[in-house]
Amino acid sequence: MRPLNALRLAAFLVCFFSLTGVAAAAPLLYIAPSIGPDPFLSTSFDLYSADALWALQHNLSSFGVVGPGYYSQLGGFFTPNEVIGTNFYSWLGQAPPPPLYASEYGNMLYYGLVIYGNGTQFTLSDITFNDDFYGNIGPTELLANVAFGARLIGINYGPDGVPGGGDDTIYNGTVAIGTPSTLLDALYFSGFGDQFYVAGQGSLAANQTALADAIAEINNACCAYSTGTYTLTLGGHAFVIEGTLNTPEPGTVALVGLGLALAGVFRKRLK
Repeated sequence: MRPLNALRLAAFLVCFFSLTGVAAAAPLLYIAPSIGPDPFLSTSFDLYSADALWALQHNLSSFGVVGPGYYSQLGGFFTPNEVIGTNFYSWLGQAPPPPLYASEYGNMLYYGLVIYGNGTQFTLSDITFNDDFYGNIGPTELLANVAFGARLIGINYGPDGVPGGGDDTIYNGTVAIGTPSTLLDALYFSGFGDQFYVAGQGSLAANQTALADAIAEINNACCAYSTGTYTLTLGGHAFVIEGTLNTPEPGTVALVGLGLALAGVFRKRLK
């Protein structure tokens, strides 16, 4: 956890590939941002992640029962109240939260990922993630640091090279454990994430004020866009999925070098 001095959030909708010298059946990458519960304190995060993985595997934009674990992809925009996590009960910038979300600790923006090899196998070690805001680039995240399991599923299609047929191996961290060097034909990942963090102020009224102040501060200082990028590197060729999310009413104050003056507001990342 470190003081917030730039906002870098995931994105989608824009895709490009570096294909020089690569066969036509190149790997396909999809990025799908969504808002979910806080991963650090919420007991609903595993449910959210499971719903996300199911939706990504079945090409659904949403899945699950309405509540903190419900998965729904964003349509190109985010608002500050959707990306605030807390150490007190809150949801979408509201404290106390609505009854259905009474045990939640705020939210995080996740950068979901789907990869199909299209006949080319790959490994977790081949995949990196970066996020960027107004030229402030976050550290490169390695998917090899994420274990197969609740957040990540990989599939090897077996000797026939096609899904189904009884010879597939599904790496889910239980029956098939998998490693960063396991060869995969498909991958589903609920995503790396970003959030603002607002610390509790000792009373319900003070917590509500802190959230309202944080949202106002972010609205005034925030950017018009943010970008997330996954890169799959195979044989010297980079396959890249990149996109941009916008805030509905971007602030007019440049955030570069500004930081948030509001005490207790930090930026946290899910790695």
